[in-house]
Amino acid sequence: RSIFALAAMMATSLMAVDPSAACLANPLSSLSGNYVFQIEGVFPYQYGITGVFNASTGVDRGGNTVGVLKITASSIIGPATAGPQGVSYTRLETDAGKFTVNAGCTGGTLIFNLSSRPMQFDFWFFDGGRQIYLVSTLGGRAATGRAAVGTNGCPAGVTNPLTLLNGTSTFSAHGFIAGDFPNYAIAGVWNGSTGPDRGGNTIGLLAITATSNLGPEGSIARQEADAGRHQANADCSGGTLTFNLSSRPVQFDFWYADGFQQLYFISTNSLPVLGVASR
Repeated sequence: RSIFALAAMMATSLMAVDPSAACLANPLSSLSGNYVFQIEGVFPYQYGITGVFNASTGVDRGGNTVGVLKITASSIIGPATAGPQGVSYTRLETDAGKFTVNAGCTGGTLIFNLSSRPMQFDFWFFDGGRQIYLVSTLGGRAATGRAAVGTNGCPAGVTNPLTLLNGTSTFSAHGFIAGDFPNYAIAGVWNGSTGPDRGGNTIGLLAITATSNLGPEGSIARQEADAGRHQANADCSGGTLTFNLSSRPVQFDFWYADGFQQLYFISTNSLPVLGVASR
């Protein structure tokens, strides 16, 4: 674990770009590489999205250097009075976008040209360029979020991406769409491992212990222990989680950030949920 943590820290330092240093050459280079993001609408705008964008530079039709985004994300959208029938889930949508960086390299703008819901943001760097805070600049679509440096392929020596989730992670998640959905909050730990299924294939396993609150009815499950599963993308960027909790089974898409020390996740069925987990 210590060797893996060291490798992850080295990978993070190599991927992160110090905005002040990059600013001397080209401000657009201040935002470079993969960033994992999570954004949530501010009431009553009921919107949640989690995914990864790759920031690079390109040339427009006029020959000018511009900032280009390649985005992969899962999102959930619902009107202010949404019930289950009014919520739209979009999984692993891939699309393009643009970005700018201001002259002082303190931040800039992001444009997500997603078919499910185009969005625009102002953003600011912190943590030496390894993270950003962002806020929507579209009227009627108030939302805030953050992004952290993501992964860039599998770490050296990792032959099975499932093993990246081995060990204990602590997580917290919450529901974000009102209406017919219960208020939902959960926090706990899972222990990830691998094991054989009935056919002898290696699969990802989760042993979960969590406390959840499904108010306002006051349905509270304390220290609930149950099982789950996880799957991994071949490029080690993330995967899926399945919480088989008796109180409320939920499935998620997730992406790794911060040298595999964190992951951001969003539900893909049943209940609109955003969450984060840390080693």
